[in-house]
Amino acid sequence: MNDIGKILHSNKDEKLKNTVITNLHTMIQMLTTVITVFPPHIEDEQIKTLWKRLEKEGILGEKLLRYLWQTENRDHFEIFIEVMRVFRLIYEKKGLQEGNREFLVPCRMKVDNDTSLEVTKDDRQMVSVYLTPKDFLPDAVYHTLVAAFLELTDCDNSQVFRNRSDFSFEGHRVSLGAVKITRENEKPHAIKLEIFCLTIGHYSTSTNATTTLSEPKLEPSICRKVLNYLRNQLKTVCNIYEGSGYNLRVLCDACNPNDHHLIDLEKCLTNDTVQCNRMKSMDTTHIRHCFLSEPVSMPSQAHESVPQLVPTPVPEPVIVPDSELSQTIEPVVSNAGSIEKKVHEGASFDHRSHTSKESAEKEFQTMLLQVSTWCDHHDLLHKLKVLCNDMITDFSDLQNAGSTIELFNVLKRCGHLTVTNFKVLIDAINVTGSNGVLEVNKLLKDTYDEDDHYVNSFSPYRQRLIKFGKALSEDNITTLTHLKGFSKKQRKNQWTMILDLERRRIITEEGLPSFINDLKENGMSVAAEKLEDPI
Repeated sequence: MNDIGKILHSNKDEKLKNTVITNLHTMIQMLTTVITVFPPHIEDEQIKTLWKRLEKEGILGEKLLRYLWQTENRDHFEIFIEVMRVFRLIYEKKGLQEGNREFLVPCRMKVDNDTSLEVTKDDRQMVSVYLTPKDFLPDAVYHTLVAAFLELTDCDNSQVFRNRSDFSFEGHRVSLGAVKITRENEKPHAIKLEIFCLTIGHYSTSTNATTTLSEPKLEPSICRKVLNYLRNQLKTVCNIYEGSGYNLRVLCDACNPNDHHLIDLEKCLTNDTVQCNRMKSMDTTHIRHCFLSEPVSMPSQAHESVPQLVPTPVPEPVIVPDSELSQTIEPVVSNAGSIEKKVHEGASFDHRSHTSKESAEKEFQTMLLQVSTWCDHHDLLHKLKVLCNDMITDFSDLQNAGSTIELFNVLKRCGHLTVTNFKVLIDAINVTGSNGVLEVNKLLKDTYDEDDHYVNSFSPYRQRLIKFGKALSEDNITTLTHLKGFSKKQRKNQWTMILDLERRRIITEEGLPSFINDLKENGMSVAAEKLEDPI
């Protein structure tokens, strides 16, 4: 941690919030007495038995731990246990008294060669999500998630192994395990999250039919709870393990499951159908039914347990080349209905002119897809990330957004972008000067008032950062790269550099005067002045 300049503070943990560990080497030595491939020299027979159990089952007894750590200070002992628990290195079994406690060490669990998870299609009784890495997937990610799900679920009814773990949770079996993706251009290793319903449910075969006994049926509220818990745990994982970015994806139900074709989960949650790159269309009803808070009607089937997927063509988003931005093109969405032009109060769909909330949401999502496609085509993602940094509380959500539509979905989850208020898009157009995007969607163009440039979605500081980024020359970027200790691999462009400067708190709103002076002293006065411009 000293090498990368990070400080970890558990401000919500009663045992750790007032504790400062100044000797990191001592802490590491204590942790590696448990997480090691070198067995210690033990003469005591009882301790030998406890060590063998740790090696075979991954169960760490308190007596063994005290022997390994050789500390008489009770407070220090409890603090280091808590450190291991917070880092998800161990899970403490419930209901055991001090002196006889037992801890599960996920990285020392045994392998079960008979029951590994596989890449298979879901049915009504099961839904799966695949965690795929952007760069690499450390083994520790799986171990961390196992410890986390033991905290969430019933440990007594859980079976945990190094390659697969099953947890019992409110009538469902939640499984985690490593799977191998054989598809070309995909990272070979992934983690599968599988939710399987264990209880018998009921469903109606028609609107007036009596309720009949059915096969076990997934409960959407449980699925959402599990997915949200996974997302929260992955935020911690990405903060701890540098470079461990990830994508949440689902198996394309329109393709052969043996092809291992995966589609981004966010696309499935925001679209009725998703077109895969094999020109097939996947119906996302099952995914949305399981994971969305608003109910999604499932097709009734008397004989089939798996929904029939009917390929549906998805209109291609319009991409406007730079050379044609001044020309008017025919919008994809015609007959859009009236739009409220309340730029100061927020741009929104007027629901009175729509037949249903669903149609308004569909037009809204169409607009977001077209706008995001245009932004990706013009390489605006990282500029938008700089602009929206204040709106997203968790930096890992911002960092993991690999496309503009993913960024929009994060903004939607945070409540900044809704069907009733998309003023943030209007303001983003004004701040970034991306007026060309108006030509790809009539709804957005009709809402935009070219005579009104009042921006209230982004602070003056955010707007100055955009001006600053635009003013940076290649020489300026090279100078800052060397001045602030960036490698060439860390910097793709000036916008990723600004994001890193903010993440490392080299540039902050309160510290802006000092940063401006630093720029001027190193020959970057033109760019520095943009940070002083009135807004």
